Amino acid sequence: MEEQGTSTTLKPLWNFDLTDGRDELNLAEFPLAAIANRVADGQKTLTFEDEIWDDGAKQRVSRKLTISGSDQYGLPTARDNDVLLALIHLTRCRNAFQSPTVFFTRYELVKFLQWDGGGKSYRRLEQSLNVLASVTLFYNRAWWDRANKNWRNRTFHILESVDLRGREAVGAREQPLSSFIWNGIVFSSFASNYIKKLNLEVYFHLQGAAARQAYRFLDKRFYHKRRLEFDLRTFGCEHLGMSRAYDTGELKRKLERTFAELVAIGFLKPMARALRFRKNGPSDWRVVIERAGSVAPEKKKVEARSEPAKQLIERGVSPAVANGLSQQFPSAEIERQILAFDERKMRAGGKMSNPAGYLVKAIREGFSQPSARKAPSRPPLRTAPPVEEPAHFDPEHDVQKRYWATLSEDEQSTLEKEAFQHAEPMAIEGWRRSTDAGMPIAAEGYRQAILHRHLERILAGRAELQKAS
Repeated sequence: MEEQGTSTTLKPLWNFDLTDGRDELNLAEFPLAAIANRVADGQKTLTFEDEIWDDGAKQRVSRKLTISGSDQYGLPTARDNDVLLALIHLTRCRNAFQSPTVFFTRYELVKFLQWDGGGKSYRRLEQSLNVLASVTLFYNRAWWDRANKNWRNRTFHILESVDLRGREAVGAREQPLSSFIWNGIVFSSFASNYIKKLNLEVYFHLQGAAARQAYRFLDKRFYHKRRLEFDLRTFGCEHLGMSRAYDTGELKRKLERTFAELVAIGFLKPMARALRFRKNGPSDWRVVIERAGSVAPEKKKVEARSEPAKQLIERGVSPAVANGLSQQFPSAEIERQILAFDERKMRAGGKMSNPAGYLVKAIREGFSQPSARKAPSRPPLRTAPPVEEPAHFDPEHDVQKRYWATLSEDEQSTLEKEAFQHAEPMAIEGWRRSTDAGMPIAAEGYRQAILHRHLERILAGRAELQKAS
């Protein structure tokens, strides 16, 4: 690639495999942003801290990260975290972490982030790059130096500089390229291979900012153990960025919503509330988290679950997104959009920029004519979860699966209605809110939790009756 690059042609970033992304391990440990798309007016500082055992030093280490925003650009938000991961992925794809200077076009980054192509997206990207170049990170014994194998104090900006050029047109030949330069401390960590794989397809599929941060943090921690236990407040407030003003009940409710998303995608094992949250003493709550399955999501082959999903995959849509769309939208609607897409592609002679992205957007936004759109339909509640999908229940609870398999479809439907009638108001409210917001993954997670809890009650009652007799 030509360093000055006024005529360099770049391979489009959205053609790279999103399941093979990367994350820097220090940046995944603490949140770098508030878990929202805006920060409270006047707030310029965020702090996160914890205490861990250092095997090398044989002692406990108190770690603290302070994030200071500039007067002009402020603190990072959840959206800026997404841009940061896009830049890490871009660096690997462009130069395999061989140079801190990375060339790009704003068009490809906007497409990679799955934002629309309007001017608002380009302004949003420019804002994020300015934030990442201006925010200051103060790591107090919280930055792991892999070369020296110890915790260091480090103060730096994430990006050393950004050179943004004009908005590039598709296929432009002579347009000068934009570029950014990583800060030396961050890039040294890349160069020392203190990075890990991160399935960006899964990451961007998650709806909530807390779920995305939890996915990054837990995916790192699961490297050593499949079952993790944390202090409730340390996990929620210091590693996910939830408000310290939440009382214990509110914090648990927020975490349950986050876990519901991660359970629904098969990343975490479902757990009953009593097993997920454990009280050890006054004001001493623990949260227990266990990974689902025996392989990491990025290594698991995702198959099409329906004929519409198969058709979408054949047209370039990723399996995870295709399966999600086939669950959220009626088959007839997907088939209608596929027909319209095929005709459009044929008229264009097969030349379309990001055709898979266009097809996904057409389904989600209900394209009828090029300028006419309608709101997506609300995902229906399935009346009976298939027995062949054991992820709907805790895999360790074989008795639940065996009991469910003995029921007819009508009995399963009746039991599900009873489960919703006896469910906790918080779980019902979470399901309704997720359904109304068009978030089928989160809604399905609540539904599974409601069913799991009801089956737990039924089988516990049967066990008591057997003991009594």
